[in-house]
Amino acid sequence: MTSDRTLPTRPGDSSRMVVRRMGVTLIEVVLVVMILGAAALATSFSMRSDWSNRRAAKASTIDVSQLLKIARNTAIEKRTTVHVAYSGKTGAMQVDIVEDAGPLTPGRTWSAPLASEVEIKGKPNPIDFLADGSANSSLQWQVVSDGVQGEVSVTPVGGAVQYKVP
Repeated sequence: MTSDRTLPTRPGDSSRMVVRRMGVTLIEVVLVVMILGAAALATSFSMRSDWSNRRAAKASTIDVSQLLKIARNTAIEKRTTVHVAYSGKTGAMQVDIVEDAGPLTPGRTWSAPLASEVEIKGKPNPIDFLADGSANSSLQWQVVSDGVQGEVSVTPVGGAVQYKVP
């Protein structure tokens, strides 16, 4: 790391002064960067599963909240009541949406399957969105994906759909 070299103090002077140079070599810098990179890589492998589980739970929570928003918007647009429920067992879960016949359109029914690792927990089941956008009751579902949980809620007065992601 250090090297000694001697320099004359004055031309023709036989006495010499010792100068020490402090610093690191390029090889030492490369070794430190390689060690830090290896440590970061090892840490990323241990955190990867938790990160992907949170990401999957976040996506599933947003999907369920979007389905509820679509149902609410359909009730407002078609001036009818829209019923939303979840059905199935773990691994085969789906959200069922039933639109009543309205003054302008016939009713219809559709289902939205959820990912196989997604489970919805909570009450009430089902919830109805009315023509003015309000809901007949409050709703609070926990959307669980690979052990990580998000939350979707609906307020009855305005029918506002909100979600909290992990």
